[in-house]
Amino acid sequence: MLNRQEKDQIKHLITSPQWDTLLRLRDIFIKEIQDRHPIGDTEWDTLKQTLEKEYEVQGINRFLQRIIEETNA
Repeated sequence: MLNRQEKDQIKHLITSPQWDTLLRLRDIFIKEIQDRHPIGDTEWDTLKQTLEKEYEVQGINRFLQRIIEETNA
């Protein structure tokens, strides 16, 4: 659990221009993940690689969402 000072620091970050830069980096990173071609040796490898890509994207978004939620808690 974050203390009040840490929450204030995060709140300052998400209201600063640096946050927009971080979101742009997120978008670039997600596009790179999505652009990888998940062709495996078998259909199961392909499915696994496709799911792994989706989990990576979800993880990035979940982390950033958690940052925002912490400032509201």
